[in-house]
Amino acid sequence: MKKTLILALIFSCLVIKSYSQNITNNLTTKQADGLRDSIGGQMADPKKFDGYLRLAMYNILKPGSEKSDMDSAAGYINLAQKILPLRNPEYSGYLNLVKSHLFREKGQRQDGKISAEKALSQLNGTNDKYHLALSYFELAQYSDDLQGLERKAKIKLLERAIFSLEGTRYLELKAFMLKDLAELYSSVFQSEKAMHLVQLSLDTYKSIGYKKLQGVYTLFGALYYEAGNYHKALSNLLLAQRTAERLNDQSMQMCQIYNIIGVTYGVLSERKNGIPFFKKALNIAKLNHDEGAIALLLMNIVDSYNKLADYRNALVMIKQIEKENPASLNSKDPFLLPLCYLRTYNNLKEFDKAKKYAEILLKLKFFGMDEVTTTSNISHELTRYYTFTHNYKLADYYLKKTKSIAQRLKDPFKIRETYYQSFKLDSVKGNYKQAINNLLSFRKISDSLFNESKSKQIKQLEIQYETEQKESEIRNKDHNIVLLKQKNMLQQMRLQKANLVRNVTIAGIAVLLIIVLLMVRQFRHKQHINAITLENNILITQKNELLERLLKEKEWLLREVHHRVKNNLHTVICLLESQAAYLKGDALEAIESSEHRIYAMSLIHQKLYQTDDIKTVDMSSYLPELIGYLKDSFGMQNKLTFSLDIDHVKLGISQAIPISLIVNEAITNSFKYAFTDDSKGTIKVIMKQDEKEIKLIISDNGVGIDMAIVNDTLQSLGLRLMKGLSEDLEADIKFENSGGTKISITFKPDPLMSA
Repeated sequence: MKKTLILALIFSCLVIKSYSQNITNNLTTKQADGLRDSIGGQMADPKKFDGYLRLAMYNILKPGSEKSDMDSAAGYINLAQKILPLRNPEYSGYLNLVKSHLFREKGQRQDGKISAEKALSQLNGTNDKYHLALSYFELAQYSDDLQGLERKAKIKLLERAIFSLEGTRYLELKAFMLKDLAELYSSVFQSEKAMHLVQLSLDTYKSIGYKKLQGVYTLFGALYYEAGNYHKALSNLLLAQRTAERLNDQSMQMCQIYNIIGVTYGVLSERKNGIPFFKKALNIAKLNHDEGAIALLLMNIVDSYNKLADYRNALVMIKQIEKENPASLNSKDPFLLPLCYLRTYNNLKEFDKAKKYAEILLKLKFFGMDEVTTTSNISHELTRYYTFTHNYKLADYYLKKTKSIAQRLKDPFKIRETYYQSFKLDSVKGNYKQAINNLLSFRKISDSLFNESKSKQIKQLEIQYETEQKESEIRNKDHNIVLLKQKNMLQQMRLQKANLVRNVTIAGIAVLLIIVLLMVRQFRHKQHINAITLENNILITQKNELLERLLKEKEWLLREVHHRVKNNLHTVICLLESQAAYLKGDALEAIESSEHRIYAMSLIHQKLYQTDDIKTVDMSSYLPELIGYLKDSFGMQNKLTFSLDIDHVKLGISQAIPISLIVNEAITNSFKYAFTDDSKGTIKVIMKQDEKEIKLIISDNGVGIDMAIVNDTLQSLGLRLMKGLSEDLEADIKFENSGGTKISITFKPDPLMSA
């Protein structure tokens, strides 16, 4: 459901104005002035008729709906009507088409629809295919409620419009309508047909050298997004971005492209990459004074920072927007800023500040609004706030409201979130049995959504494969036709030779018969050999297919194992978090240390099932993510700096987990003991690999480790864990104190991973 809502938003973004592409060949201001000057001269009546109607359209399509423009348009229509008798169906159809535009712009939709139907009736059967197609398109604009029959009617009208343009020179208009039809088919979940139509639109645009293709590429991205192929979606959206930037597009379409790219990065769990695109979109929304877009983008940016646990930057962004544009935002969406503040202060656990915004939202009486998504978000944040502040009665009340909305929307993402919130609330209240049941339900929906996403990707690959197969079959048929022609010519030559053979002597015939008998014998022998060979080839092919299928099943099963292990480890972390709420001092510290160690292992399994290579983990991407998590967990963003020099070292799970736990222990010890009195410092992590060995160095410029503790038999758990893990790796580990602590681990690569 959530993906469908995002796709609907994408499609609504694409249609800024029906004729934003100028498919009616509308006049520029300079052209309109020139036409007005020349129309009073010696001009033939048909040209005057066309000129008046073009001036009428110029006034109708001006930005806004000023009464003076509408009156001017009506005046030009009356002048056109007086010039030529309307017995000619082409002229009368053209006139009624322009009237329909005027009525629709003025809000007189019933009159406009009647005029469009008249235009269609009059232009059918004429040679004016251009205005006939526009009449179909104009009539389709009156199907606003895209549900059921209305949607089917609009699709049918667009198909007829495109059909009427077949064989004409109006390729730009045809390409535009193909794209519009593709959007409609996607809205009824016929993605394969939509993909075919948008490809036809792109090919048609390219055939006439049309450059403004950002809308087509954006639609491609949206379709791939719906299919679950997010990397392909992002590729097309970035192509749309480059195309629009090359054309210096500063319209709201550029804003929408940036926004969709940011959303796609978020789905790919690359929110840091998405935030700059949201900010670019926000700048364009400000230039165009689009308050609705400003509100949407603010929510996207703040949500991204919150998901990254960068709560301070989220707060900075909210305050910046509030300072720049508070009045218009409050009138457009009074819930937005209080909701953003409440969510961020909840995440910061600054509940005294969160209280103010919870009370503001309650005063706004958000229940009963048309925008149920906003209502759901507010209920969710109030549930979190009252859970954190131990007001379980109100937490239960708003959680029930959130559940009710999620069930009504049938949104699996929101339903999943309610189960997780129920788990948190029951854990804090001590209802552990119910908490576990809610957590299991949360996991079940998460797995279902994960499998659904993978199924869509597989379906997309199957469609692509079937298309390639069909194209291959067509090529093979063409090749077979050529072969048949060649065989036919060869048979004719053989007939000629046969006629010559009849004229040879009896002796020659006898010799020929002997040769034929020998050839028949050889042919039968060859057939026998070929039959045996064919049987062996079929058997080998079947075995190869079986082995390939077993290999794929093994890979999927292994990926699923990693996924399940990651989920189970995450469940353990959740249970530890719940238990931590009742602990203090050393017990709490032990629980938090365990959470960090389990997260390090969980991240390994997450990396394995999210990449194509399910055997190895690239430490150059894994270690920075692990270090970032530890830095956020200990609140060391501003206190310490990190220097990372990590080669693309790929380790199997048997080596990756011990290394991750060693890094976790070493950096945690640096956070706790290396820097005192809020002193700032640097932690360096170096990992290098040559042909024989891998070397990992973790050092800081703090107070330095006490070597007596290192050599003491009664060491801390962290030191014993690092030494024990080094023994598992068959690695050499050294501890040094020279201007700080330096830990060096040297080990050999796993020979099975390099095979």
